Amino acid sequence: EFYRVQAGVFNQLSNAEAQVALLREAGFEAFISPGPPYRVQTGAFSTLENAERYAAQLREKGFDAAVIRP
Repeated sequence: EFYRVQAGVFNQLSNAEAQVALLREAGFEAFISPGPPYRVQTGAFSTLENAERYAAQLREKGFDAAVIRP
């Protein structure tokens, strides 16, 4: 079992792609889960603590970030 950080949920694929591009420009790896809705996610963490720490880094850069378990 692992945790991911979700950085957006979009109805339009183009909006999700734009979010992924912004995340990558900021140095974060990101991918889009199949949709709609299209979920922009990043990371795979074995502990909640590590996922929360990573989510905090995204928030510091101005992104929305929520820890999820897919």
